[in-house]
Amino acid sequence: MKRILVVARDMLGDLVNTTGAVHSLLEAFPEAEFDLECGTAGVGLFAGWPSRLRITPRHRHGGMAGRLRRVLAYRKGRYDLALVLDPSRTRIRLCTWAGIPRVVGPVRKPGPIRHAELIDVSAGKHDLFPSLEGVLRAVGVEASIAPRVHLQEEHREWARELPLSAGGEGAGGWGRVGLFVGASDLAKRWPRWHELTPGEDWIAMCGPGEEALLEGLNVPHLPTPPNILAFAALLKRLDVLVTADTGPAHLAAAVGTPCVVLYGPTNPERYQPWPTEPPHELLSHPSPCDHYGAGCAFKEAGVCSQRCISAITPAEVHASIERILSRRR
Repeated sequence: MKRILVVARDMLGDLVNTTGAVHSLLEAFPEAEFDLECGTAGVGLFAGWPSRLRITPRHRHGGMAGRLRRVLAYRKGRYDLALVLDPSRTRIRLCTWAGIPRVVGPVRKPGPIRHAELIDVSAGKHDLFPSLEGVLRAVGVEASIAPRVHLQEEHREWARELPLSAGGEGAGGWGRVGLFVGASDLAKRWPRWHELTPGEDWIAMCGPGEEALLEGLNVPHLPTPPNILAFAALLKRLDVLVTADTGPAHLAAAVGTPCVVLYGPTNPERYQPWPTEPPHELLSHPSPCDHYGAGCAFKEAGVCSQRCISAITPAEVHASIERILSRRR
């Protein structure tokens, strides 16, 4: 194999969880050149990786014209192998239409796709890892898919300069408990952050464009990180991160920081952070809503009441934080 195309997902959390599989592929095919197509949110995760891994940002919502451009780009790449790491029949078909000799990808629905090797992941409990494991096994790779976030000294140095008191470094400053109050989707956003009683070593943070969510929180705010890996280095210094079902939860887990994750319309078993050690606290209340499926009248009406995630109480969050901190003392 000389040229390999890897088609990954768009969202940050998915790309964090894909890093281990990409690392194993690089080791399994040491002579191959790789093109990794992924969403723009996670491009910075691969800074400092081997030069034979080229990152191609994928911009969403290209319509039919965008799909045609992608097929033409795939043909121009002259790939020997395409590995689709997402159970997307459309992305698999684009690779076959480009004439790539071997296309391997996972699917959740039965039915063949011409010129493609399909892996059934319909029974998988987690949303992503059965797909990664199945694709790697199909090309003879039996290796770890544990996330691999490579922090460089410049990222660690930025995090060290912040006045945190995490990891038992003593009182003063802030940082043992991080609150990530944002979320990419309103339905996942916990609206009760202001009801928490913060400690003196707490810090609040959010994603780009979500700064208004920090207003009124009696907690110091994180300075804007220069890049995603500097943010990961900061998360590594925390004793616990409290967040909704977001990319930062997966990023924190990948660097070894335990999380309290608040789930509303998504299933904790399907979308939990991984690795699961150190143990995380997953909070949710029974709900008929499936954010990525059907059955929610509010979603169907185009209005989200946040009732699923609002059922989680500040007392539950405080108790989960204390359980994690007591394990780390």
